[in-house]
Amino acid sequence: MIYDIIQEIKATSSKNEKIEILKKHKDNELLKKVLVACYSPYVQYYIRKIPEYTPCTRPEPSLGLPTPLEEALEVLPALSSREVTGHDARDLLAGLLGDMSPEDAFIIERIIAKTMDAGFSESTVNKVWKKLVPTYPCLLANPYKEKTIAKIIYPAYSQLKADGMRINAHITNGKVSLCGRSGKPVDILGELDADLLKIRDELYSKLEDGVERDSFVIDGELVLVEKDGSVMARKKGNGKLNKAIRGKMPASEAKAVRIRVWDIIPLKDFKKEKCTTPYHLRFETLKNAVAKAKAPKVELIETREVNNLAEAEEHFAEMLGRGEEGTILKNKNHIWEDKRSAGLVKMKSEKDCDLEVIGYNPGKGKFEGMVGSIICTSADRLVEVSISGLSDALRKEITDNAASWIGRIVEVRYNERISDKSRTDVDSLFLPRFVELREDKSEANKSTEIL
Repeated sequence: MIYDIIQEIKATSSKNEKIEILKKHKDNELLKKVLVACYSPYVQYYIRKIPEYTPCTRPEPSLGLPTPLEEALEVLPALSSREVTGHDARDLLAGLLGDMSPEDAFIIERIIAKTMDAGFSESTVNKVWKKLVPTYPCLLANPYKEKTIAKIIYPAYSQLKADGMRINAHITNGKVSLCGRSGKPVDILGELDADLLKIRDELYSKLEDGVERDSFVIDGELVLVEKDGSVMARKKGNGKLNKAIRGKMPASEAKAVRIRVWDIIPLKDFKKEKCTTPYHLRFETLKNAVAKAKAPKVELIETREVNNLAEAEEHFAEMLGRGEEGTILKNKNHIWEDKRSAGLVKMKSEKDCDLEVIGYNPGKGKFEGMVGSIICTSADRLVEVSISGLSDALRKEITDNAASWIGRIVEVRYNERISDKSRTDVDSLFLPRFVELREDKSEANKSTEIL
């Protein structure tokens, strides 16, 4: 039974053991279908909350119950294609779940939630079945160093470095869905839909109707605004946005969400993981659409054209003076692709990276019986660091839910990568500080990305 396999995987905190369990079931075609339905970033089900239903507690042969899991999977495309929507979709799902065994109904619920909640992601799945689940593409910038900055061609764009939650807005045939950088759905209760569709109308209102004529992806970030209109501090804002990844953001907070945008990519190119249209054309297309749409919840990222490195550094210093994190320097002709591009360079005063939680050190003194520090590592296990200095609230949260934190990704801010004096097989970080839990990521940085 698929339920038993998932529970076995959830019971271990070892990533290698999770992989071995999946390998034991490598020939299980139903399991593969379940994992694709759950983890494919291009399939969403548009149901924010599992509807109430009466569980099927015993077989009823005269009614053909319970419905097998494989048959239930064949119903889900009606939701993902939006053939059935709204109350009809919720009623369809409730009826389906009520006709299944509790174990199989649980699997369908996890598919709708887009996570098996067993401590593994699509990357783990693809280590067992190569490319079974499509990976979610993301264009990333290089860190600032002499080698990377030399590849910037002037004039270039200097843009405010986004300090919210990275987001992709998929607009397809009049429908909007939001995904984090790992492809997980982000549910802000449709608060941006109307404004993003205004952008769509400006781009495509003069074109003839056609199949997927308006299918594209807008790249940007989500932020929250305070009552006075100022942008909420990142730690506070992203803490609230993490609820949206879990599908639990309250309407009062969702109304404060805004999107800053900087790129637009046709969906067909996004799926191919490469768009060769030069950035300055993509950016101008988006810039003009945002200006004409007058959509109050959509803001073009602050951008300045710079003619040399001195002007770029001046803009960077100006942003730091305003309390911003820094800037991104971009070649105007860079293409969009699923990689860390040579045409983009991050300029910032401090460094950060995303690491995986792999264990804990026990607390001492007043923290005895609690987590003292969290042990975190890079994806290739070549950088490892213990992070202490946790707030009392965070320490209690981790202590109370220690098992569920293993395998999760956290953002760490630091000053330098250094040698570990006690070990020769790994490096460490100087002055590491916990920034936030990255609900929107499922993979840590590799050591080559940590400078």
